[in-house]
Amino acid sequence: MRAETRRLIADLIRRHMDDNGITFTDECPFPVSWRTIWSIRDIRTQRTFTTKTQICLCEFFNLKYEQDGHDLIIV
Repeated sequence: MRAETRRLIADLIRRHMDDNGITFTDECPFPVSWRTIWSIRDIRTQRTFTTKTQICLCEFFNLKYEQDGHDLIIV
């Protein structure tokens, strides 16, 4: 996942969780697991994310994107 895409999605995740009072003890409202959400939010993690995961999150947040190989570019 590109750094700018990851920062944007991490920010949207934080905002969604804050706005809706969601904590990691609640049922996961996202189309991916809590483990993946935690890894995306922790910028220091060097984990890679599949194209499918990126697409699921972009569609969840209604983001327009273009695919560039295994990464997505938010437009």
